[in-house]
Amino acid sequence: MGKLFSSLITKYWVLIGIVGTLLGLVGAYYTVQLYCNLRTDMEELLPSNARSIIDLNEVTRRLDAIDNIVTLVFSKDKKASKKFIDDLADRLSHAPKSVISGIEYKIDREIKFFSDRRALLMERKDLDKIDSFLHNRMTYERELYNPLNIFSQRELEQPKFDFNSLQKKYEKQASVYSQFPGGYYSTPDESVRILVAYMPGKGIGAAHQLRETIDRTSLAPYILWTDLWHRCLSGEQGNRSEAI
Repeated sequence: MGKLFSSLITKYWVLIGIVGTLLGLVGAYYTVQLYCNLRTDMEELLPSNARSIIDLNEVTRRLDAIDNIVTLVFSKDKKASKKFIDDLADRLSHAPKSVISGIEYKIDREIKFFSDRRALLMERKDLDKIDSFLHNRMTYERELYNPLNIFSQRELEQPKFDFNSLQKKYEKQASVYSQFPGGYYSTPDESVRILVAYMPGKGIGAAHQLRETIDRTSLAPYILWTDLWHRCLSGEQGNRSEAI
């Protein structure tokens, strides 16, 4: 049997070579097409009519971004890292919206908005207590200064309300965000700062484009700051790098 195959191969080696080459070219063509259209997103593993995929596409359509890349800035110099994060945010804000849909690195305006309007955010039961106290206080004042009650033997009980405890309650709620010095996303000692860049759309290509934009923007102006370095993290894509 082996001799038969050997003789056939020896006799028709040209034809076998041509057929093998043609099959190899066809295989190479379709391999290139496969990798050109290869999609690594998890949702690509599910059918397009699956409920989760339909919901994900709807959320993607409504929101500006559903993915993000976080930039961590490490420095012992608080002023330098603060200036770096401010300048980085300013530069990234001028990037095309097709690359970065938005950035977030501090919540000072949100904290001020909450602090200025704390009274509007009070719970209904606390407002009812204040309303009841004011009503009782007004009744007390009327009875106290009523001339008909001068000779009355009845002692009026003065209504009381603990405003200090109520103030401490809402100050405690507001203090949740006091861990961010100056409203910046950072550790209490300000040695680590955070900037979140939101990525429009989805896909590994968009993630790489966003990452390259952050790298180009963040490294050039601060190359001489030996104490300052940053790290980009992308939780979904699993990418990580460090730059000195």
